[in-house]
Amino acid sequence: MLGPLEADPADRFTVVRLGIAALHLGVALLVLRRASLQQLGAPWQLLSALPALVISGLALSLAPPPHGWAWAPQLIFALGVLLT
Repeated sequence: MLGPLEADPADRFTVVRLGIAALHLGVALLVLRRASLQQLGAPWQLLSALPALVISGLALSLAPPPHGWAWAPQLIFALGVLLT
């Protein structure tokens, strides 16, 4: 969530950096407001999230810095954040 403050000045307030901060804030609020655990997910359910985590981690690590993104990928990323 502190990404915009810790990033390089050119990357601080880009759509990508602000979108990631918004996702972090949303997850933090959900964790704080969650109810007690009703039922633990099955192992296959937990493992089904693993490919998305790996692919998104690789995609963001291989992507250029946020200020280097063209407008179209930034738009797609922003729409994905809004849909999430």
